[in-house]
This record gives sequence, C-alpha cells and structure tokens, in this order.
Amino acid sequence: MIEAPLDIEADGFLAVNSLLAVCVLLARAYRLAALRPDPLPGSFESLMAHINSGTGFDADVRGVLERNTISVLYSPTLAAAATDLESRFVEGALGNLHAADWRNFGHGRHHWFAKRAHETGIIALVSEGDVSLARRTLGTIPAEVPRAVVTFSGDADVQAIGGLTMALKIAGVAGEVVGIDPGRPGVPEFGRKLFGLGPRLTRPSTSEAAIQRKIRVAPEIENTFRSRYPQVIEGIANARACGIVLDYDGTICDRRHRFDPLDGNIADGLNALAATGTVIGIATGRGQSAGAMLQSIFPRNVWSRVLVGYYNGAVIAPLGTGPEMGTERAAIAAEVGQRLQTWFPQAKVDVRDCQVSADGFRHGQLAAIANTTARLLAAEELPSYVVCSSHSIDVLLTPCRKSAVVDAVRTAAGDSEGSVIRIGDRGTWPGNDFDLLSDRLGLSVDEVSRDPDHCWNLSPPGLLGPQAALYYLQRLVGCDGGLLRLDVDEERRGSLQH
Repeated sequence: MIEAPLDIEADGFLAVNSLLAVCVLLARAYRLAALRPDPLPGSFESLMAHINSGTGFDADVRGVLERNTISVLYSPTLAAAATDLESRFVEGALGNLHAADWRNFGHGRHHWFAKRAHETGIIALVSEGDVSLARRTLGTIPAEVPRAVVTFSGDADVQAIGGLTMALKIAGVAGEVVGIDPGRPGVPEFGRKLFGLGPRLTRPSTSEAAIQRKIRVAPEIENTFRSRYPQVIEGIANARACGIVLDYDGTICDRRHRFDPLDGNIADGLNALAATGTVIGIATGRGQSAGAMLQSIFPRNVWSRVLVGYYNGAVIAPLGTGPEMGTERAAIAAEVGQRLQTWFPQAKVDVRDCQVSADGFRHGQLAAIANTTARLLAAEELPSYVVCSSHSIDVLLTPCRKSAVVDAVRTAAGDSEGSVIRIGDRGTWPGNDFDLLSDRLGLSVDEVSRDPDHCWNLSPPGLLGPQAALYYLQRLVGCDGGLLRLDVDEERRGSLQH
C-alpha cells in the first residue's frame, strides 16, 4: 500500500478529487520508474493547454446530448476517459452511452448508425496521433449526426489525465441538459440495499488452506495430500521436541524490513519460548547482522541457549559469539564472487569464506536465477550448491546446511536423537529452507514442498511470514522434561472432516 498526503477538498458521490489526484500520482510514479526527469504540467491551466475543444464546444456538446444515444469514439490513449464517461452516464442516469475506439468502430460498431443515425450523437476524443484517422472516420458518417470533437496533445499520460478532465466536464453538461446533478443523483432505497450486499465468501478452514497450499505446487497428487494430511497432523500432535530451529529473513523477520528491529510480538514470542529453558536455534543466511539484532531482543542470561547458524549453517555459535571463519576457501570464494558479479552486474555481491551471496534481484526472480547460477557454475566446475533466501541467492562453499543447526540444538539439549521443530519460509527447492524443513516437524510460513509428509504450512489463511511464525510460536506448549509440542487441536479437528 502506498500513501500520500493530498491537500484536496472532501469527495462527493463522483469522487472527482480523488480520481484526478490518484491518476496524477500514478503518472508521476511511472515517470520516476522510467527515469524520466520531465515533470507533468504544473497547474490546471497548463494541463488544459494540451486540450483543444474549439470555440463552439459547449454548444456542440449540448446538441449531441439532446439525442437519445451518445456514441463515444476515442483514441486508445483516451480509453480511461471513455470508460469514465460510460460510468458517470449510467450511475447518474444521464443518458444512454456506448463507446468504441476508432478501429473497433470501423470493424462493426458503425452499423448502429445505419439504423439509428437520427437518434444518435457523437463525442469524439482524439489524440494528436489519430487526428487524420478521426477526420476521415467522421467524414463517412451521415451529416445529420451531431458531433463534438476534442483533440489532445502532449505525452500519453498528459493526454490521459486531460481526457479524464474533459469527461468530467461533459458529464456536468449532460447533467444540466437532463436536469440531474451528477454529484447528487439521489439514491433509491433498493440502491442502498444493493450497496450493502456483498458476496458471501466462505473462508477456507485452516486444514483446507494447508491442503490447498500443497496442491498448488503438485496438483497431480491432490488425493495423496488429502489422504496423508490427517497422518501428518497426528504425527505433529504426538511429537515431543527437545528444541526448535527458526529461519530468520522471511520467517521471524519481514523480508521488506530486514534491517529494522524485529517486530515486538515476535520478540515477545521468542522470549516467552526462551523463558521455558528451550534450546533455540536460528538458521540464517546472514552474518553478524542477524546476531546483533537477536542480542537486542534476548536477555543476556539466555544467550548460551540461543544458537545461531550463520551463512546457512556454515558457522554455528551461541548468541554473543560472532561467526569465526577460516581462509582455506578464500580463493574459490573470490572466483565465484567474480563470476556472479560478471553475470549479474546489477547485483550486490558479498564474498565470504563459506558463502557467496548476490542481492538486488526482484523477489519473483530468485528461484530462476538460483537455478541458472547453479548451471553456470557447474559448467565451469565451480561449487554449484545454490539456494535462494527471501532476498538473495547464496552459493554455499561448505558441506554444512541449515540442518546442521538442528544437530547443534540436539547436542545442546543433550538428546542426540531428539525431535526438533523447524520453521522457515523457503521450503520449495531451491529455497534455502528446503533441507531444514524436510522433516515431519518442518513447518513453513510461506512456500511448501511437494513432499506429502514434510514441509506443510499449517497457518490460517491470510497469514504469511512473521505473522504465520507468530501463530506457531503462540501454539507451542511446554511439556515434562523441558520438551515442546505444537498444539494442533484445531487442525486435528479439521482433518476429521476430510
């Protein structure tokens, strides 16, 4: 969501001020995105300088509006103005109106005039590139059909905003002709009832939402997911864990605010968990920046029970002990880093002894870029174990993975065979939580794998990332012997319905 302060008057029924203000903001945003330094017209007067309606436009429009039906012919650049006119004529009961661009009009819409020319008028909205086409088109229509022509010049976005302005003016004149104020057309009682109606959407249950998430990644085995779901839930309900491992970015930290402090609710949930004496593991692709953030939320007396797996598990240390790396892989790391910078010059490449990361890609591109990188590195016989996080791709130069943090938690808990709850967001290969969540207690807050027994997302529909992680944290229950269990009673009830 984008917000902007608007110094405008309050809107009425037509929302005129908001409409024009939002269109101007969008046009400015697109110009910035396109790196265009030239501004939009700075005033209403300078905008109107791009509109030519002729000296007799008001009289021409009134002549058109006296007809039973109005045909709006428009250039593609002015499609928004035509749509706006149609909406205002219907919502304000100002008259019958249909619209067509110049080419569609020539491909069949003109047949209306063969039988109803005497009861139809034309409003022509013409961009400067279509002046010749519009003139030739209007020249073929019987002279008895009244018409009002407006031409627009300038950039496409300027013409579009100018077209909306003229649409508002035409709607105002139409209101005067028929004696209806478009801004206060009156609302009938049945209209108020209609306005209050809405679709009765049935929100899927938590259990059905979990199944649907699996189906999206492997629709061909839907029946397997549905049949296996009750067993998965039963296994989680009966499991007792000696500790927990959580991913950082995208799981307990919103990837959009990954350099900000952790959300207060997440911090409270983690501290409540630490207070039970549970061993907590944090598996992250980051380095010391994640450790520093975690130190700010955990009291020092629990740091020894918080294990941080830096660089996707390559270096594991208690909170407060920074990640120490050797230099035996320095040369290969530098070579991989050079390759990444060459292949992706726009990326920010971070070279570490155990991991090389590239950041700066669009979120939706990460999986494809990770796969491409793995193929390119393999072709050059360089390390090719590549994963993606919520914001980067990581080339791992050690055999350690995030699952190494699970082993460290078991060791710290004194239970080498104990179960460990794992929570992450990138459970789909090549996500960097794929290995971590490949377990019956692997739970996702976002992407799930194709495996029917592992890596389910059991959060309610609508929750994602830290919100889903908080849902899991709030459902953790301490048991005898310092063990944990996940309360999935709601999911178990849901599984009985399938």
